[in-house]
Parts: sequence; C-alpha cells; structure tokens
Amino acid sequence: MAGATFCVKLWRERASSGVSLVEVVVAIVILAVVILGSVAFMATGRIGVERAAQKRAAVQLAAERLELGRASGYAALVNASGASTFNGVSYAWTLTVTTLRADPADANSAYKHAEVSVSWTGAPAPVVLRTAVTP
Repeated sequence: MAGATFCVKLWRERASSGVSLVEVVVAIVILAVVILGSVAFMATGRIGVERAAQKRAAVQLAAERLELGRASGYAALVNASGASTFNGVSYAWTLTVTTLRADPADANSAYKHAEVSVSWTGAPAPVVLRTAVTP
C-alpha cells in the first residue's frame, strides 16, 4: 500500500505544480506555426480564386467575340482586334480569320476558320477559342 500512496502523492505534486515556462513557449511556437501556415494557405487560395475569375472573364469575352463574328455573316467575318476591361483587369483580344478549302479542287468548298485569342496581364497563357464558319 505504501507504493500506491507514493504514486498518489507524486501525482498530486505534479498536478499542483502547473506548467513550466518551457512548455508554454513550446505551445506558443506550435500555435504560431499553425496560424502562419493557415494564413499562407488562405493567401494562396485567394490568388487561385482571382486567377480563375480572370480566366472565366477571358473565356466569356472570347466566346462573345466568336458569336459576334458568326452573327455578322460569312462575308463580313474578317480579322479584328480590341480591348475590354472587366473588374479592373484589361483584356486584349484578337480575332484571326483564315479562308480554307475542304477540297482544293472545288471552289465551292471554302469555309472560314475563326480563332479568338484573349490575353491579360499576369496570364500564364492566352485563352484561345476556334470555330469554323461556312457560307
């Protein structure tokens, strides 16, 4: 029974002594590392969301330009370029039109290949959409 009394006495002494300064400092360092990691993760996530929004706007602009070109008619579909601004970001677009023939021997087999390229500051690569337009 003497051993049990010693263990209880040791536990009471340890429980009443509290935590040491070293334990508090280690806990604060661990908490700081976790908080700084979370902040860095959130900043990276915000940048990813901004880039996705910019790319979505570029795709919408490219699709709009292609549809306007198709709606203008086969004969009026020509090269063009311009710039637009959405949410403070400037986008430059270029519509490139090439006339091709499905069959080189047949003059009536011509069609136009339209390509819209949209770029903006900070873009890793331009957004490019393509379509074919027949008379």
